[in-house]
Order: sequence, then structure tokens, then C-alpha cells
Amino acid sequence: MKVVNASLYRYDLSLRRSLAGYGAGRSGESSCVRSGLILRVAAADGAEGVGEIAPLPGASGESIDAAQLFATQWMEWICGKGVSCVRPVLDHVLSGMSWRGPGILPPSVRFGVDCAVLDLLARGEGMTVAETLSQAHRSCVAVNALLAGPLDDVGDVAGRLVQKGYSAFKLKVGRGDRESELRAAFRVREAIGPGARLRLDANRAWHFEEAVDVAAGFSEAHIDYIEEPLRDVSRLPEFVRAAGVTIALDESLSDPRLDWRALAFCAGAFVVKPTLVGGLDALAALDALAAERSIPLVISSCFESGVGLACLAQWAASLRSADTHAGLGTGAWFGEDAAAFTPMAADGHIVVKDAAAVRPDFTRMREVARVC
Repeated sequence: MKVVNASLYRYDLSLRRSLAGYGAGRSGESSCVRSGLILRVAAADGAEGVGEIAPLPGASGESIDAAQLFATQWMEWICGKGVSCVRPVLDHVLSGMSWRGPGILPPSVRFGVDCAVLDLLARGEGMTVAETLSQAHRSCVAVNALLAGPLDDVGDVAGRLVQKGYSAFKLKVGRGDRESELRAAFRVREAIGPGARLRLDANRAWHFEEAVDVAAGFSEAHIDYIEEPLRDVSRLPEFVRAAGVTIALDESLSDPRLDWRALAFCAGAFVVKPTLVGGLDALAALDALAAERSIPLVISSCFESGVGLACLAQWAASLRSADTHAGLGTGAWFGEDAAAFTPMAADGHIVVKDAAAVRPDFTRMREVARVC
């Protein structure tokens, strides 16, 4: 299948709440606006694929302007070239992505390129991306609800989400005092009942001694794990031994200063954001290790639009480390969206065929590059 043209569009979307504290809010971008790029590639037979390139300021190493430059260069390289499908992709750790070109692309661009090419290949064969990636794909993906509002409200919010069918919850911690956060965790546990999953995300908020002290209280709320509890990540193995709780790696998986493999042995889960780790080959390597260690890999969003969420849902449905809840409950944060509709979780799940049906509304974006 030969790519005959490619185009790039930019969106700037309002949010219902601020992204301050989620990596955004720095680098000159308003934390109440999410900006990104939608990449479209087309084949001679009329098939089209789309992907999203949305570096998150404060978390991504590249700016959106740099991402646009790299994406445009890739578009110039890919036009006139053929792409072929590797199936099942996630059964092999990829040694190279033939459709990425000779240069090194930033992580968010690698993710968007992989999404667009896989979407093109899948549509050319009349399949979903999940079907292209794995014959053993799941038909729907359970979603982890994100509890990020005021601590006094999270119990009530969790209770309402239980009624909507959610069975896993992530509570942001490390934002307030110890007692308030402990109360919030126990209110959530009471609201969701003993059978639902409760996960905590500290975003590296605590010093070692503080984290050990807080973890003892949180463990009584029967949590799955605490994501990234320490400012000094080199002490994570020591923390696990001292606190006796399970941890998950998130920021450490995309931190250029770290070798995540050196920390992986002490983790009980990987929370993977493909926009930050860099696309399908990085995901395949992490999925292989998670499957080997029998720990969950939780695909998570970087507050992408519906285009990116749709791709992430399909990737999540193809993982070997299955039966987990993906961190894809961020669509509700948008006041508007770059897709015709956002693949919102219904009854706590995203249906793969619904995700595959998401197409961008290009009338709500501006074209910034085109290569024919």
C-alpha cells in the first residue's frame, strides 16, 4: 500500500478543568487549553489513516512546534513510499519501524506516525487496528476512572461512577495534607465497595520518610498500588521494602535520565503513556516484560483528543498483559473535541468497534502542512 499524500492539522481545544499538576501549565501553554496535531495519510485506493501528535507541556521533551517540524519532515519522506503490515505486531519486539524513516523522531511524533500508519493499514484491509495488532484482541477495554477533583468531593464522585459501571479508580494524592488524603481514600473505598480496584497516583510528590509514613495509612484502604511515590526515584526499591506496598512506574518509563529497566524489578505495574514513551515498539518491549513478570500494563492517555484515545483503546485491546483497566477516562475533560465524537467509556468500558469508528472533524482545525 503506497502513501500518496499526507496532511497535518492543528487543534486548540478548551478543557472543562485545568491540567495544572498533570505535566501541563508550563512552557507557555494555558493549562485550560489542550493543543495538538492530527496527522492524516492517504493511499492511492482512497484508504485514509489518522494519528494524533500531542506533546504534553511539562511532560514531553518536545514542544508542539518542534513536533510539527518533525512530522512535516516525515510526511515528505513517506509520500510515494509503501507500507506493509506486520501481524501480529505485538508478538514480536520490533527491531525497527520501516515506516518511520531514517531519522529519529520525538516520542509524540513516533506515536502519531504509528497510529496513522496502522489505521491506514487496518482500514485498507477492512479491519480495526486491534484486529491488525493481535488476533487475540479484546472487544472492549475496561477504563480506570480518574478522581482528580477536590478531596472533599471524590467520595461522592466515585459513588456516582460506580452506578455508571466503573470498577477501577485512580485517586490523585500528594496534593494535600496527609490526613485529608487518607480520609479521601477511605471515602472512596467506602463508596466503591470492597470489590472495586483503587489505585493512587502521587506523581513523585513525597520525600522518602513522608512516603513510607503515608503508605502505611493508605494500605488499609486496600489499594492496588501507588504510582511514582518518590521524588528520589533511585530509592524506589528501598521504599518497597520499607513500606510493604506495591508501586507502579509511570514517569520513570519516559524519563531520559533513567534506565527504567533498572527499576522495573521493584514495580508491580507499568503505567504506559505512548505519547511519552514513543510509540508501538516501546510499548511492545514493555508489554513483553509485563507479560513475562505477570504484572499489568496500564495504557494511559496524555489528555489526547478523541483521535488519540481511539488509537490507545485499540492498542490496549491488543496487549498480552490483559484484564486490566486502561487510563483512558480523560475524554470528559474536553469541552469540545477534535473527533466527531470522543470514545467515552460507557458502563466503564470503551468498545473497540466504537473506537475504530472515531474520525476527526477537520472543519474544527486548521491545516498546517500538506505533502502530495
